[in-house]
Amino acid sequence: LRVSDKTRLTFPAMRQAVDALRESRTSIIAVGVDYLSLVRSLDMNLSRSKYERVGQLSKELTDFARDLNLPVLVAHQLNREAGSGNEMPRMEHLRDAGDIEEDATNVILLYRPELEYDSPEKVPIEVQHILFAKVDKARHGPMGLVDFCYNAEKHLITSLTAEPSEVG
Repeated sequence: LRVSDKTRLTFPAMRQAVDALRESRTSIIAVGVDYLSLVRSLDMNLSRSKYERVGQLSKELTDFARDLNLPVLVAHQLNREAGSGNEMPRMEHLRDAGDIEEDATNVILLYRPELEYDSPEKVPIEVQHILFAKVDKARHGPMGLVDFCYNAEKHLITSLTAEPSEVG
């Protein structure tokens, strides 16, 4: 695992980093982008709306992944409506989504129902430590819901079938 904490990277700079790793014979199975809106486009017109800028980044990201021939995992923020009403997030909840819905091969939305409660004492036992991964788009596979166990103290995600001692 290699991590770069440089901010405001451009796709050419990320490409250069991946090429350098490949030249050192490092095996690369995927590239992760912590937050799409923090990537800087070389062709970014700042007078555009945030929606249009995210759409431009989404298109560049698609080209980036295709050029590298690697999966690129991208984290992106949900808008405020996603956290209201105790409902599972949907693709339209992606903040300033631009063309993400169209460009993405897969969209997986994470949801922790216990965060909907204002105090830990009010969280029903059946949703404590549950993390749902909702596959909302899958070009080459099934869509649906996958349940996981989430340990907030350790930031650990495990199979829901794990024993409580493994996640507690």
